[in-house]
Amino acid sequence: MGFQDSRYLHQEVKGLIKFQMEMTEENSMKIKHCPNKSCEYHKNPIPKFYYKHGSYTTKRGIRTERFKCRGCGKTFAENINDNTYGQQKPDINRMLFHMLCSGMTLRRIARTLEVCPKTVQRRIDWLTPYCMERHVAFLEAVGDQLHWVQFDEMETCESTKLKPLSIPLIIHPKTQKILGFDVAAIGAKGHLAKTYNEVYQYPRINETRESFNRLFEFITRYCKNIKIIMTDQKPAYIKVVEKYFPEAEHVAILSRKKAEKKITEATAKEERETKEGKDKMFILNHFCARLRADIAALRRRTWSVCKKPSNLAQRLLIYTCYTNKTLDY
Repeated sequence: MGFQDSRYLHQEVKGLIKFQMEMTEENSMKIKHCPNKSCEYHKNPIPKFYYKHGSYTTKRGIRTERFKCRGCGKTFAENINDNTYGQQKPDINRMLFHMLCSGMTLRRIARTLEVCPKTVQRRIDWLTPYCMERHVAFLEAVGDQLHWVQFDEMETCESTKLKPLSIPLIIHPKTQKILGFDVAAIGAKGHLAKTYNEVYQYPRINETRESFNRLFEFITRYCKNIKIIMTDQKPAYIKVVEKYFPEAEHVAILSRKKAEKKITEATAKEERETKEGKDKMFILNHFCARLRADIAALRRRTWSVCKKPSNLAQRLLIYTCYTNKTLDY
């Protein structure tokens, strides 16, 4: 069965499920005031300041009532206070949210939901501020209860391997919740650096230091009781931890690859089996592997590369709400 026959997905759920986001109490279906700002009932509404004024059926088969203001005659729909107001297909929001965090590309999501790829990107732009609002609320609620975090980086690329990106990441190992992240440009390494200089005439600025500062400034606003920070032995990590968390204990762990270089092949297996030989950053490394599996733009050797770092930051923020379960989807 091809994508042209996937309309049955919508026929099965039509009339049974209304996918709506309820972010705050203001986004209820109850009409609180007239949407016309010049109307007297906009600031000082009275009970029953409106009356029923017909209805309409959307393209998805959802019947929506319309009302008319008694003061100014403004007509409006019953979902005027809903944050999906103005969307022709609000029922795709929940499926789109889960598809974005399930390793599907934007074009494949558009084909499956039978919408334009631009619609998918617009919904991502629409989801981003709500996800940021929920993530901040999550940190305000649990930030003071967190005492142990892990910090490290993962790398991907921007449209080509000649333009690598760094993603500094802070998680809580016990609950595997994402506390913060950032996206920064870094220079090409090895033979790719020479190729970059031949292709591009401008140098690529390394934004790693600025990225660390942005991330830790964000974390210090909400997580003020962190006592243990685990990282590897990168010198830049030591400096940024001492700057923002001078009272916390910084546990700098030798990376797995460097540790295995210091032991012989004969003792490597024995060293791995002991407690001292286990990867103490396993939780964060395993989480990075999950990110690469669940976000198509982070996979290695793939066509679904990220065109802009800002778009990648949007996908990461949506995945943050997905894995932290802070969005009611």
